[in-house]
Amino acid sequence: MIRKQSPRQKIRNRARYWDSDYLAGFIKGLKIRQEYEYQRGMRDLYKKVVKKHGLDDN
Repeated sequence: MIRKQSPRQKIRNRARYWDSDYLAGFIKGLKIRQEYEYQRGMRDLYKKVVKKHGLDDN
């Protein structure tokens, strides 16, 4: 049988889950992902422009 948690216990458990280290890691992961998406978008854009205008540097 599962005991019902008191509101105070709920808050304590939630606080443990949203620990500062956990949040910091999560946000860092998001930033890395965002940077990766940006780089990929720029590369794709560059390829499109090169294809359209024939601006090959090599």
